[in-house]
Amino acid sequence: MILFEGYFGRILHTGDFRFNPNMIINYQKIFSQNSKLDEVIFDNTFCDPAFKFPPREVAFNMMIKIINSHKEREKNLRVMLGMDNIGKEELL
Repeated sequence: MILFEGYFGRILHTGDFRFNPNMIINYQKIFSQNSKLDEVIFDNTFCDPAFKFPPREVAFNMMIKIINSHKEREKNLRVMLGMDNIGKEELL
């Protein structure tokens, strides 16, 4: 997220992100009642109900489970993860 402040006011641009309730705590200063936002620009690319992504922790555990299931069968297993854009750094 990027917070712009200037003569134009305070504008929060979310960028592409996956909401987590901990964000309210982590960004408390931005969301407090004393910190008025004049505008919020949401990236809602995947806001359609057709897109139901699991929480990051669940997706991470699913990948580990898949890798480990193949690793049991083949001891010299090589795993390659395609990283076509940013957003997967936590997984690495």
